[in-house]
Amino acid sequence: MAGDIVKIQAEHWSATQLKLKALNEKMAALEPLILEAVEQLDPHSCSYDAGQRQALAQRLKEALSKDGEAVPQSK
Repeated sequence: MAGDIVKIQAEHWSATQLKLKALNEKMAALEPLILEAVEQLDPHSCSYDAGQRQALAQRLKEALSKDGEAVPQSK
């Protein structure tokens, strides 16, 4: 019985580690996009146009999507 509990706990730990690794990878992919978004939203920065902002928004949506599904656009 105790061995079964240890096995179950180990499986949960392993699953948790995989989820944390996936989250870490997603955050690493988002970091440069977030930094670019901050730069574009800086009121003193005029180096980006609407097309570039729209392209960045699309890249952020793709990065945040689940399993490649599009993130619904809010209206």
